[in-house]
Amino acid sequence: MTTTAQEITARLHDDGSRLATDDGRHIEDMLADAGADRETSPAEYDLIRYTLPDGSVLTVRAGAGWDLGYAGCWCWQGAGHDEECAGGRWHPSAAAAAEIGASEDPAATAIAICETAPMRGGWRS
Repeated sequence: MTTTAQEITARLHDDGSRLATDDGRHIEDMLADAGADRETSPAEYDLIRYTLPDGSVLTVRAGAGWDLGYAGCWCWQGAGHDEECAGGRWHPSAAAAAEIGASEDPAATAIAICETAPMRGGWRS
């Protein structure tokens, strides 16, 4: 059975970096129309969790991306769920790692990519 969150993500071509549909509907508008409850994370995560009436969850980082989420924590499903929800470490994708390696300031570049484009990597404990 398809969840409401999956129906919304399908309209975004299941691409976590897309924030609007082909016809310009923004993800947050679709979530509001679907009756999602909105919860803001603690500041260190800078995320918004939307829980839909069917219990499915989408976690959004404003202006950066989204993923299916979990009701009890701030983990993103595509990045792997930390069962303890005790945090973790961001690991860049191959393309992001190459960009970081080629940078004059790899540490600053890694932080910038992690903060502004988290879908270019994944969180692991």
